[in-house]
Order: sequence, then C-alpha cells, then structure tokens
Amino acid sequence: MSTSKLSEASALDVVDRERWRPEASDVINSGSTDKSNKIEQAVAIGMPERFGRRVSRKLAIKKGHKLSERVSWSNMSIAVISGICLVQCSGKVAEVQVGQALHIQANDPHEIQAVSDCRAIVTFDID
Repeated sequence: MSTSKLSEASALDVVDRERWRPEASDVINSGSTDKSNKIEQAVAIGMPERFGRRVSRKLAIKKGHKLSERVSWSNMSIAVISGICLVQCSGKVAEVQVGQALHIQANDPHEIQAVSDCRAIVTFDID
C-alpha cells in the first residue's frame, strides 16, 4: 500500500469534481424497502467504465460511513477528488486526501471510511 500525490489537474482530468453527482442507479441499497432511510445514501458506487486496460468507478461515501471490508480481484488505486478518507489495508491505516492516490495490491483485504464527505475514483487493472 503506497500513497502518491497527484497534481490538481490530473484529478480534474479524471472527472469534473464540481459537477459529479452519483446517479440514483449508482446507490448501494442497504436492503431496506424504507426509502426514507438515509443509510441507503451513505455509500454510492458508479457504474464501471473501461479505459483501455483499466476499469474505473466513481465512489462517494458520506462522513462517518464506510465501505466494508472487501478484496480486490486485481491491483487497484483510489484517487480522492474531494474530502478525506481512511483506508485500512494489510493491518495499516492510511489517510488519503484530495489530490492523493493509494495503491492496493490484488487480493489484499481493505476497507474505506470517510473522515469527511468523500468522493474518489477507484481504478482496477484488468490485465
């Protein structure tokens, strides 16, 4: 797990962070049929988009919420475009802020928690 600094321009090249909003179809359903339940909106994952030999997805997590532990099928990176998140991986915790990216090796269990409302682009290698 390593953190790298991105230039402001490179983060904006990926997605216009001022206009980005998760679509209703992007929202993970908490299993509740009660649409007033705010938990449904706590984590949103966008549809996958392929760019050459990579697949990217938008990710939004509200402050205090988390994307529970999971294992990636490939090497992946998380580039934060707004907010701050904590990523736990391989027994270590890294704080990732705007303009930073974190790289995670394939098959490493990881968890992402939002310190503040956080938006990120998650990219997976498909080779």
